[in-house]
Amino acid sequence: MKPWIKLIRPKQWIKNAFVFAPLFFSGLFVNPEAWHATILAVLCFFCIASFVYIVNDIRDIEEDRRHPVKKNRPLAAGEMRVLTAIMLAVFFAVLALI
Repeated sequence: MKPWIKLIRPKQWIKNAFVFAPLFFSGLFVNPEAWHATILAVLCFFCIASFVYIVNDIRDIEEDRRHPVKKNRPLAAGEMRVLTAIMLAVFFAVLALI
């Protein structure tokens, strides 16, 4: 898997599916506008979650290098430069804000 994909942790995005719950419980399941708003919210959650994962990995890079599992993360393993990770984090933050 490419380092930048590992860095943003798409496996963790499944938790963002809870954003769809209000569609079911509000009776707006058949409302296209509600679907549009919900899909935008999920995309924003994906972006913000990725931003947070990247910032956390940058912040904890030295600790992660000593951890038996986290040492395999792209930054701790040296598969990706910190500057590249910062640029990716900024990209996701801006995308979420837009």
